[in-house]
Amino acid sequence: MNSVIFIASNGSCENSQFKSMIENDFDIIEVNPCKSLLTKLETLIPDAIVIQESIDDPDTYQACQQINFSDKYHFIPVIFTGSPLPGDKKVRLLESGADDYLEEPYDSDITVAYLRALINKRQNFSCLAEKYDALKKEVSGAKVISAGCLDPDDEELFKATLQQSAVGIAQMSIEGRFLKVNDRFCDIVGYTREELLSLNYMDITYPDKDGTELKMVKMILDGNADSFEIEKRYIHKKGHPVWVKLYTNVSRDESGNIRNAFSIVADISAQKEAEARLHESEAFFRTMYESSSIGIVRMSVHDKRIEQANAAFCDMLGYEEHELKGKHLRDISFLEDMAENVVQHNKLESGEIPAIKMEKRYIHKSGYLVHALLHANLIFDENGNPLYYMGNVLDITDIRTSQQRLKESEEKYRAYVDNSPHPIFVTDVFGMLLDVNPAGCSLTGYALEELMDMNIIDLCSPKSVDAATEHFLSVKKNAKVSAELLFLKKDGTEFYMQVEAVMIDKKTLLALCVDTTERKLTEKLLIEAKMLAETASNSKSEFLANISHELRTPLNIVIGYSDVLLSEVSGELNEKQMKYSSSIKDAGSNLLEIVNSLIYIAEIEGGSRELNIMKFDLKPMVADLEKIFRSMASKYNLIMEFDVDINIKYVLADESKFKTILHHLIGNAIKFNKEGGTVHVVFGRDDDDIKVQVIDTGIGIPEDKQDELFDPFVQLDWSHARRYSGVGIGLSLVKGLVEMHGGKISLVSKVGEGTTVTFTIPQKI
Repeated sequence: MNSVIFIASNGSCENSQFKSMIENDFDIIEVNPCKSLLTKLETLIPDAIVIQESIDDPDTYQACQQINFSDKYHFIPVIFTGSPLPGDKKVRLLESGADDYLEEPYDSDITVAYLRALINKRQNFSCLAEKYDALKKEVSGAKVISAGCLDPDDEELFKATLQQSAVGIAQMSIEGRFLKVNDRFCDIVGYTREELLSLNYMDITYPDKDGTELKMVKMILDGNADSFEIEKRYIHKKGHPVWVKLYTNVSRDESGNIRNAFSIVADISAQKEAEARLHESEAFFRTMYESSSIGIVRMSVHDKRIEQANAAFCDMLGYEEHELKGKHLRDISFLEDMAENVVQHNKLESGEIPAIKMEKRYIHKSGYLVHALLHANLIFDENGNPLYYMGNVLDITDIRTSQQRLKESEEKYRAYVDNSPHPIFVTDVFGMLLDVNPAGCSLTGYALEELMDMNIIDLCSPKSVDAATEHFLSVKKNAKVSAELLFLKKDGTEFYMQVEAVMIDKKTLLALCVDTTERKLTEKLLIEAKMLAETASNSKSEFLANISHELRTPLNIVIGYSDVLLSEVSGELNEKQMKYSSSIKDAGSNLLEIVNSLIYIAEIEGGSRELNIMKFDLKPMVADLEKIFRSMASKYNLIMEFDVDINIKYVLADESKFKTILHHLIGNAIKFNKEGGTVHVVFGRDDDDIKVQVIDTGIGIPEDKQDELFDPFVQLDWSHARRYSGVGIGLSLVKGLVEMHGGKISLVSKVGEGTTVTFTIPQKI
């Protein structure tokens, strides 16, 4: 009689290759779907069960566990078949409790022999054989299986079936106390069997924050479930946590009360550690990918379209990632670079080169070019088939822009040097010429090729060799030197050059030169002319001083006698005599004022800077000036105003010259005023200076004539001014006296509106 094998699947087994291969040697019973296996086992007990479904199918996986970890059916071999099983699926196979996995392609002889050996293996254990025969009889007789069939106390059964299992197995009481454990479970938690049998499962359970296991246990205790599967952690005897996958199933008596609980424990610590390392690695590379300043982009092999891009690449081209995805390489590449790009792709795909390394230009979303260095590789699957391109893209736009600007700058400054009208020489630290511009060649009369074999000293006149050598050495020491030296042209002609030499770097000197030959001749002529002019000026000043002194004495006499006559101490004067005497005095006084001004100007031009600086009270001087000019102003119906800042306690100046300055300015303000106008004299402070302003409402001065007013012997000849007397020395004298004090003077005027003259006198000695 042939052995009976269940072939379970979720579909038809009619075209099953495995079924066709073994059906002549075994009696085949098809079970469909897989989850109906337990129902089928209640009517027929097979010698083995073959499952032709994926281990990932949840119904199939659960059915396998229920068979292998049940009291009734655990000794029936369960085998999966199918295509080669990946490594990560083998752990799941162990957790399911399956005995083996047969991979395609099958060898019929080997497969049949293997199945027979697996079935016959049960005959080596009399206990299993007896249990099997008893179960078959009970099933065939439709009897209820007795609880003693798989008695938890049956040590022989436990050792025969579970002790050598590759997964940990533990039997526990309803209170959670360990009753039986196999060697593998002891290895997983690090305790001996004796130690574990004195413990409760909670004693070695790592604290569960979510309380998942307790919830599952409660469901079983409440009768709402008979099994559960979770991932949990035990506490190893040495103190470290051990990750396991736990499948727990309970058996109940006829009243539904729990008799005992079996747990199958698979150590997944290595898997968890691998997952942690994988997660860490993924996190590391994800961080690198997302935070990298280098653009990273993935592109498909077959159609060259963007599949993924990091933030750096998106920022580089101005796109969001969703905008880049799906774009063809040519959509973001500069057209002129595409041909070389395609050549590099072909070489990479053919294996001619290990990676693409090239410089290319992309097109930014805004339209401008982005220069980049591209390093791209092909990523392959486990079978060597190309999956996608992975490229690293470094933005070098700034570098290329800088290089272009540098090139343009070099070309620009080369043009400046070549087109400069002045000679430029470049030498090494020994004076050998390295470069000379066309102006240098033209001036010296040498060709550039000739100059390249010469030393800068070779161009010097013998008269200036020593000075040139000292100058050259000073440049190397001080980095910058200026000198005028005598040189020789190729034809022997001497010429002067002003040389401004600087160190460009530690090995190179640059000399910017100007031909000063004509200037030297001009300077010589100017010096001679200056000497003549100074002689003439000194003679003029000396003449003016002598004449002025000669005139001052008789004028003082004339003025004195006219005062005597006007005072009538020698007798009364008639009206005519009084008029003549007044005219004599006025004319003499005016002439004396002119003579005194000439003396001052002569002293200033002669270099005399003698000042009698002293502190004096301003108020008496102002009162005196007001008395002098009040009557003059009344003749023209003018209003005179004097304002003195209360903070001015005294003035530090030459009192006589200070009064002369005011006398001339106030006199001009009255002389050139209009009928009914005003003259306003303001004394104030400007930081540490005394500031004086003389403001009038007179005829004003044209803007184009204002700069001439302070020149000596200049009087405006425009139509209005010609009506007024004077020789034009007043403002020139005022300017000289102010500057002698270290002060400044300025003028603001508008024709028809008036003039404001402002001067300052420093108050620091």
